[in-house]
Amino acid sequence: MVSQVFQCPHCGESERVRRHGRTRRGSERLYCNVCRRAFTPSPKSRSLSEEKKTHILNALAEKMPLIAICRTFKVSPNTVYALLKKT
Repeated sequence: MVSQVFQCPHCGESERVRRHGRTRRGSERLYCNVCRRAFTPSPKSRSLSEEKKTHILNALAEKMPLIAICRTFKVSPNTVYALLKKT
């Protein structure tokens, strides 16, 4: 079994770093026992993909209700408004 060694971005320690669960997006969280901070070594992007943005804009063009768009694409109304503001 190959284990990966992670280094704390705050204090530089690599010996006393342990696993600390996962984020909502599925990235692994780690905890440094020296400086007592948690960090994510390689976080996943939280932005919408271009494909999802296109689908949302197409749904808006077809006069789909805002609540239905939010439920279908699992986004908040604020996300849809921000996407509208950018276009």
